[in-house]
Amino acid sequence: MRVDTSDYSVDPRAIGARVDVAADLDTVRVRHAGRLVAEHPRRWARSMTVTDPAHVATAAALRHDYQHPTPAAPEGDAMVRDLADYDRAFGLGEVSQP
Repeated sequence: MRVDTSDYSVDPRAIGARVDVAADLDTVRVRHAGRLVAEHPRRWARSMTVTDPAHVATAAALRHDYQHPTPAAPEGDAMVRDLADYDRAFGLGEVSQP
């Protein structure tokens, strides 16, 4: 986000959300729903870019998760299995009656 002519990074999970920005002579703070999502020293030089390394790491993790999605579970309850499968796996088979 931009304050005056400089750009400051914000936690990427707040992208697209409405945020509150407070800037004084020393600090720029950004809050989303009351939670602090960025705090940077104020830069007075023109056209500076200020980036928090934690924001870069979070963005990389989110990008990786997006590019490598976890496969969805099959429809229905994936944890249900026929108990006879376990009998066969443990060699129990059918018990013969005397």
